[in-house]
Amino acid sequence: LGNVDKIVLHIQSPGGSVYAGYNTYHVIKSAGVPVEAIIEGECQSIATFISLAADKVIARNPSVYMIHNPYTLLEGDASAMENGASELRKIEDIMISAYQTKTKLSEDQIRAMMGKETSMTAIEAQKFGFVDEVIDPLRAVAIGLTKFKMEDKLSAFGRSEEHTSE
Repeated sequence: LGNVDKIVLHIQSPGGSVYAGYNTYHVIKSAGVPVEAIIEGECQSIATFISLAADKVIARNPSVYMIHNPYTLLEGDASAMENGASELRKIEDIMISAYQTKTKLSEDQIRAMMGKETSMTAIEAQKFGFVDEVIDPLRAVAIGLTKFKMEDKLSAFGRSEEHTSE
């Protein structure tokens, strides 16, 4: 990254692999500079865990923040199913602990929210403590006072016009 004072991480994600999320979390945590995460539209599933790596979490309004129990598709015998369930419980406990650290909600509250797949607005996520700040969307503003001739731009259309951009 070179010499930077801060990293701004833009998150717009429906989630994905738990282990890829863990890896991303660790990369962000080891950046060595403050990290600000900006949620833009959606931050769901493992993407919420990634957001926890940031020093500050901002959500644009409207955005969705969704937490749920981890899941996987399994095949195999009873031992494979038992091992898979055990692994999922460990992942669940790791996520609950991380959410608790960020939000100060109790383990039971978070476990209940994850168990019912809780989808929150940006404002609700802020009230629960997952998000530090909610901001309204940016408005694109273009101001131009330069006159230019469009004949070079529109010569393919056989037209010549003078325009002022506003």
